[in-house]
Amino acid sequence: MADIRMDEARYTDPENGDVQVVQLPGTNLRGGNIHYNEALHKGHLTCRFCDAAVHHHNGSKRIAGDNLNGASQHFHTNRGQTHGSDCAWPEINLRAEKTTAYNDHKGYKIHLNIPALRQVFKKQAGRLYVRNEEKKLINLVPDLEDRRPRSMDSLAAIIDLIKKSDTDRLRGSVVVNQGHIVPWDRFLVRHDYRGEKGQQRFGGLIRALQQGQTGPCLMEVFNDKAGHKGNRRMSRPMHWYTDDHGRDHVIVPTLWLEERGLYPLMTREGRYLALGYPRHHAQAQGPDKVVHYLNMSIRDPAQLAAASLPLIAQEAKANRQRRHGPA
Repeated sequence: MADIRMDEARYTDPENGDVQVVQLPGTNLRGGNIHYNEALHKGHLTCRFCDAAVHHHNGSKRIAGDNLNGASQHFHTNRGQTHGSDCAWPEINLRAEKTTAYNDHKGYKIHLNIPALRQVFKKQAGRLYVRNEEKKLINLVPDLEDRRPRSMDSLAAIIDLIKKSDTDRLRGSVVVNQGHIVPWDRFLVRHDYRGEKGQQRFGGLIRALQQGQTGPCLMEVFNDKAGHKGNRRMSRPMHWYTDDHGRDHVIVPTLWLEERGLYPLMTREGRYLALGYPRHHAQAQGPDKVVHYLNMSIRDPAQLAAASLPLIAQEAKANRQRRHGPA
């Protein structure tokens, strides 16, 4: 994938660590992007969607004065660097080479291109794309081939997708990150406000982790001040089941805020959404109780949002009614 040409790159300020997206000089700027400036940015660029080091290539003029165009300017990986398995640029390039139509009756293929997730969970599950002898990108998972791709660079973008998408299409979607492919119904783990479905969802996540099925997760938590201790934020406990020995099994989703600067993001009580890679730890507390902690590390504000899924669902329903009329 070293021959992928990019029109954007990620600049990290060596002094303060601030990150900005840079575009090719002379192009129309998108969003809050800035133009590449060699004096400022050279030597401090990575791919926008992974950690591969890149550089700006000026391109070349017409070849020998004839009608053959040389290479246009672009960003390119440094020698010896390759894009990560979850990088969006192969998908973008695949889209350009694609000759078959997307199937809009199927769910999306949702790429999580969030650098913080690579810091939290560094193990790659496998590659999703390779190039054949003709240098064309090949999708290694046939089911992903005709799914329309969506690239998410923050939790806010995922919430926006939920608000604007049809429910059935989201339910049929898959989430892709670091080679992991997770069905939407296992990716979004939410509480149930009127019954026991919440316990079943969190319990299903625990069983999946016990079977080695790791992957990204969007987890709903309730921030109770009683659960504050240092960098730990414990959600409202849920009774899971009572075993044959009479022991009550309780699930406690727990967030670990790995940077002190993240503490102000969870100061008030209420509902939050957290994005990351959950871990399971069971601990007996006396002879009659077992607590199942679902731990998730938070290293970046892009992984956390104060958000209410019921309110998001109401807004999504209103958007659907505007598009299609009342159900």
